[in-house]
Parts: sequence; structure tokens; C-alpha cells
Amino acid sequence: MSALSPAATPSKENDNEVSFLLDEIFFSRTDPRGVIVNGNGIFERVSGYEMSELIGAPHKVVRHAEMPKGVFWLFWNRLGAGSPIGAYVKNRSKDGGYYWVFAIATPLEDGFISVRIKPTSPLLAKVIDLYAEMLERERSLDCSPEESAQHLLGKLGEMGFPDYESFMAHALAEESKARNASLGRAPNANLANYSDMGQCLDTILKLGLEIQQGFNRIQTSPLNMRIKSVRMGDIAAPLTAVLASFDTLNDKIRASINGFLDCSETARKNVNDGLFVNCANDIQKETINRFRSDDSPGEHEAIVYEAEQLHNLNVQYANKIRDALHRIQIETKRFFDMAVLLKRTLSGLSVTSILCQIESARLDDPSGGIDEVISQLRRFQELTSDCLAKIEDENDKIKCDVEKISLVIGEEPIEPEAFEFSKPPVTRERRSRQRAEA
Repeated sequence: MSALSPAATPSKENDNEVSFLLDEIFFSRTDPRGVIVNGNGIFERVSGYEMSELIGAPHKVVRHAEMPKGVFWLFWNRLGAGSPIGAYVKNRSKDGGYYWVFAIATPLEDGFISVRIKPTSPLLAKVIDLYAEMLERERSLDCSPEESAQHLLGKLGEMGFPDYESFMAHALAEESKARNASLGRAPNANLANYSDMGQCLDTILKLGLEIQQGFNRIQTSPLNMRIKSVRMGDIAAPLTAVLASFDTLNDKIRASINGFLDCSETARKNVNDGLFVNCANDIQKETINRFRSDDSPGEHEAIVYEAEQLHNLNVQYANKIRDALHRIQIETKRFFDMAVLLKRTLSGLSVTSILCQIESARLDDPSGGIDEVISQLRRFQELTSDCLAKIEDENDKIKCDVEKISLVIGEEPIEPEAFEFSKPPVTRERRSRQRAEA
């Protein structure tokens, strides 16, 4: 890794924002250590460094001092685990200015590749405030990057995001929608379907948790009945047998609910994966097209190589979308089966309630305790039946969304193929535009 020359040393930070166009996309590639191997002209121009200064330098040469360390801990922790990541990043230019990007970084066999767009959605303002709070906390408490990252996850949880994956998928979708709208482009056909699936799964998880809470409320009922039956002696022996039956049902219901919540959560993660790679896939395609329009003299061979890298990554992402859809289909089928199993188990609970009612009448329970337990069991059964009916409706909606996305992207995986790259002739209009942008 080469050190920056004195001429390449950045100036003191200032409040000057470096502007760039909404349709411009940064590109850079690093080795496994994060040392810059290559980049595009937009990265070079906006950062203020010559490409010869950037290549061989660590990517953190453009890191702004106002970026919380916790964000980069999450960033590199995910990349180190072999997973892509998206994040809002405030960068620093050579002259001390700043510029915000939404960065999408992906691991390669020999390093990492990053494409970055200009963030314009309302979410950016919230992130700026959040980062400022994180930075102040890091400085005042002298907390480690990992501790700061955990704090960030807690704050995201307060915003309604259960994990970073759900946040970055939502953020990239919002930035893609805002960008397309501002550029007068048609919206991504799949974003609405992924959004619908996410909302359906949120509803399903809430209904599942409602069933779980209802189940927890009836846990003391059999205990109270058992105490009563012991006090009543041999005359309550049939009631004791009914309670033993309830214990068996109790375990089955708990297992069904836990299994249902588990597969619902898995389906939600798969939807987030599909949403993220779908948006990233579009941006990578656009980056390849920008490479095709790059007319930097004498760099055709290098540009072709970087375009090939992005093309191969694009193929991987397209197949990831298919894989995520396939997993969503598996999980929706699984939690539908869980719902059916829970329904069947509840029919056993209905029989138990009837037997309890018979025993209550036979024992002439003056306190009405057994009747109250029966009422609790029935209320839980009614709650669960109502929730399961709503869950089935949401499940049907998810199936429709999956079918719509499958029609757009096709069912069969894409096979890697020879990448054909040709650069169009540089027109006078395009050259004039490039000079004006510079």
C-alpha cells in the first residue's frame, strides 16, 4: 500500500458540500485490505484526488471525521462475513469539503466492490441526526466501535427496524424510488410488490404475537383447576384426567406458535434480501452502462475489466433475487402449514373445554372457577381462529406478489456468459455535457 504524497494530503475539513449530479454513480474496487485498486471518473472528480493518488491508498482516505465508528464496524463486519451491505456515508474530499452517498458494497473473491449514489429521500435527514447523536456518544463515553454499533441497532429498533438488514433494504428502496422520481424514470416494477410483501409479513408477525400473548394469558388456568381438583379429592379424578390432556395440547400449541413465528421471521428476512438485491441490481446495471459511456483515453482495457466485474456481480444478484423468492415461497408454505396444524390443535382444545364444562356441571362447582377457566379457553380459541383467518388472507397476498415478481424476472437462473463490451462513439453533445458536469 502506497502512502499519499504530500500533494495528495487532504486539507482541513470545512462546511463546503461538493456537488454532483443525481444520475451519477460512484464506482470503486479495493483489495481485501480496503486499498483502492480502481475507480471511475466520478469518484476521482468528486473526491478531488487524481486517480493516481487514489490507487494504492486506503479507501478511508475519503472518510469524514464526522462519520461514527459504529457504522463502519457494521460495514466491515458484514463484508467480512461475506454479505453485501448498504449504508449512508459522509465522505470527505481532498479540499476538506464533504458529500453524502448511499454506498452498496459487495465482497469479491479478491476484495470488495462499491457503487454509490446520491441520497435524496427524507430518510437522509433522520440518518444525519442519528449519526450526530452516535458521534457525540462515541466521543463523550469513549465507547468502542462495536458498542456504538449496538447502540445504532437499538436506535433503528426504536424506528421500527428489527435489524440492520431490514433498515438497509428499506433505505435503498426509498433512495431508489426518490432517485427514479427525480430523474423522471418509471418506478421499479418490483418495489411495490416487495413493499406489499413486507407489510403482509409485518401483519402476520403481529397476529402471531397476538396469538402468543393470548396463549400466555391462559397458562395459569390449568394450574388453578389442578389445585381445585386436588382439594376436591377422588371425586375430581375425571377432571384431573382432562387436565392431563390439556398439558399435552399445551405443549403442541406452544410448539406450533413458536414454529409459526420462526418461519414468519425467516420469510421477512428473505423479503428484505430480495428487496435489497433487487435495488442493487438496478444500480449495478446502470453503472455498467455508465462505463460504456466513459471515454477516458487509453483506459479501455481497464474499463472493460471493471465492467466485467460488475456484470458478473449483476448476474449473481439477479440469481439472488430468484433465490430469495424461492425461499419466500417455501416459508409462506411452511407457516401456512403451521397455521393448519394450530387449527387442528385448537379443535382438541375445544374438546377439552367441553369436557371441563361437563365436569363443572357434575361437580356442582359453587365458586364458578372451572366455568371461568372454560371461558378463558374459549376466548383464546376465538382469538386464534380470528387471527388465523386474517393470516391466511395475508398469505394469499404474498403468493400474488411472488407471482408478479417472478413474471418480471423470469423463473430460470441466469448463467454467466461472455461479457460483450463496446463503447459508443463520443458525440459532440455528450462530450459537451461531460465538460459541463466537470
